Amino acid sequence: MGSALGSGAGGLRPRDREVEINFALITHHHSLNIDPTTYDLHMPLTLEQIVEETRRWSPEQVGELVGRLTEDLHASPPDIDAAWRREIDRRIEEIQHGQVQGVPGEQVSEEIAKITER
Repeated sequence: MGSALGSGAGGLRPRDREVEINFALITHHHSLNIDPTTYDLHMPLTLEQIVEETRRWSPEQVGELVGRLTEDLHASPPDIDAAWRREIDRRIEEIQHGQVQGVPGEQVSEEIAKITER
């Protein structure tokens, strides 16, 4: 079972999330026999502490964290996202109405292999 820190994070309000994080920190420090009155809950965690905590998480929780952290790195401006959504919808509609024909995945993979062998 994963850490309390990663459980149910998606639907929590910021204050609830802070309480959950503080609970996880207290639980973690208790497991290390550290007196919770000797540290500040608002003291920032080091990168190493974060990595150590995430090693106790389930793969799903780690995946969610990575997704959230990288989301901003790969975010596109809203107008570009909207343009891609329109393009995707257009292509799906063309396929559904028989205007274009899809290419089998095996054929695409073979063509990619030929191109990358050069």
